[in-house]
Amino acid sequence: MLKNFIIVFIILSLIWVYLSACNKQESTQDIPAVSNFELNKYLGDWYEIARLPHSFEKDMEYVKANYSLNPDGSVKVVNSGIKHGKHKSIYGIASFKGNKNMGNLEVSFFRPFWGLYKIIYLSPDYETAIVTSGTKNYLWLLSRTPQITESDKNIFIEKASSWGFDTAKLIYPKQ
Repeated sequence: MLKNFIIVFIILSLIWVYLSACNKQESTQDIPAVSNFELNKYLGDWYEIARLPHSFEKDMEYVKANYSLNPDGSVKVVNSGIKHGKHKSIYGIASFKGNKNMGNLEVSFFRPFWGLYKIIYLSPDYETAIVTSGTKNYLWLLSRTPQITESDKNIFIEKASSWGFDTAKLIYPKQ
């Protein structure tokens, strides 16, 4: 029984490695996370101004994230929005990946699976942010307010484009 389990585990591991190697997603490794990051200033509500399309937010409008501190120092994450007229929420947890002064965290909505939450731009007043993951397939433009000026939106797009994100694919959900 144990022998069969080990064989299946090895086969599934090899398949995972193969599929990962075949995946041509462009990494964000060359884009640094923000430095001098202060978590307490980042906590609270953030509105999604734009995002690259992905299945887990398909058809979501009025998207908002709320970050609060857990007693153990981790961050409680609540993402919410409206999909086809129904309110949806998902709860997760985030923690720093290395230096706590860098905007480089890991987030999990389905433990034991974790994903990179990398803040690559943060305005000095902590009012706007650009967040990505480990690949350039993920990008969020966030604001403390549901709407931003056209000028600020253009700055976001210019920054994201300069880092190699396909900004032509951005989705702008209703807020």
